Amino acid sequence: MRFAPQMAEIRFGCGLSPVVTPPTSVHDMLATLQSPDTIAAQFPIETFETFQTRIAEGRRLGKLRRETRGSPEALAAKKARRVLNQEARIEQVIWLGQHLNRWT
Repeated sequence: MRFAPQMAEIRFGCGLSPVVTPPTSVHDMLATLQSPDTIAAQFPIETFETFQTRIAEGRRLGKLRRETRGSPEALAAKKARRVLNQEARIEQVIWLGQHLNRWT
């Protein structure tokens, strides 16, 4: 199979860039893939570990609310979960924006 720089750019990137020339060889493409990701450093997104922690906290608050239904502790858990969900929605919008910024 012959090396096609345009196909490599489409498969390993987000399409052809108007400002970055496609790799001219397999070696160039692999060197680019193995080099530091400067775009990811410039447009950081939330880590999966942070996302998992937020999900676990939401589950913990939901369980606490169910177990203490009707108590002040349950109301505090409900409020904390609302705040957590609001933060998650904000992070989702930030993630989308940063992800789109990485394409350019």
